[in-house]
This record gives sequence, structure tokens and C-alpha cells, in this order.
Amino acid sequence: MTNLEKITMLYKLGSTKDEILSYVITNKITKDDYKTITGDDCPVLSLDDEKNIKSEQIKIQCQETQLGGFHSTAYQGIDKVYASDLVSQQLITGNATAAASQKAGVESCKDDKFMYKAIDEESYNEYTADEIATLGRDLKVFIEQTLIRLGTILKLIESATSIDDLDKITWDMTLS
Repeated sequence: MTNLEKITMLYKLGSTKDEILSYVITNKITKDDYKTITGDDCPVLSLDDEKNIKSEQIKIQCQETQLGGFHSTAYQGIDKVYASDLVSQQLITGNATAAASQKAGVESCKDDKFMYKAIDEESYNEYTADEIATLGRDLKVFIEQTLIRLGTILKLIESATSIDDLDKITWDMTLS
């Protein structure tokens, strides 16, 4: 059941329009959803409420970016796109840790093999310890860059003085 379906049911069971509005403010539903549920246009929101909505939208876009894949030339210097969902992040991190242990001479890791594949590859390739360490570093840099971008954009949202200012702020905007 979607948020829209759940909140529609709550409204039918007696929730007030103010209670439905709180779901708009917390970004559980959109202003259009409010109208669908209540039959009325969504009330004008305060700048602070609009900032909260924009911040939540940007956080979701950041997470989608983090989970949507990243580029790396770790394997044989070829640019490839790798999965970055949470399981892939854990596997890459685990492989990179094992590669570092192997390179540091940890006896139990000396025979480790590092198997991985890019998104568009059907089978796994064997990576060297250096290649898998590079893949781990590239993932780290990718996640850091998205978090730095998120922080910068959230500061822009906080400093916005009008709805027009907020409307200009997007995840894909050019940052200086």
C-alpha cells in the first residue's frame, strides 16, 4: 500500500485536513496528493515548511544517486559503471579491506582472489589487489562527493529567502 493510499484511508476514517497537510510538510505526499485526498487545493505553506519539503526531496535524490551506480577505471584502466546499492557497497568495501590485508602481508589473505563485475557484465572478472583497492577508493570518493554536494545544497535551502529561491535549487544544479 502506498503512502497516498494509506493517507487517503486515514482521511476517510476521520483525519482532518490539517493532519493530511502534515503529511505534505513531512514529504510523505505531494501537494497534488493533498488535493486528490481532500478535494481542496493545498493551503499555502510557510517558507520554513517549503524548505523542509525541499530538503527531504534533495536527501532522497542524494540517496538515489548514491545507490544508482558509479564510474571507475579500476579494472584494467577501462571506464565501467559499477552497482552501488547497499549490498554492492558492502561487497566492494569487504573486497577492498581484504586487498589491503593481502598487500600488508596478512598470511590468511595471501591467496585471496577478488572477483567482481561491472553492471553491464554477465560474469565476474578476477581483479588484482590493487584494482580492487582502487575500486573501493573510487566508491569512497563517489559517496563522499554526493555527501558534500548534499551538504552544500542543504545550506542553499536553509539560506533561501523566498519560494522563488527554493524553486531554483535542484540536485542537478551547477554548484560553484
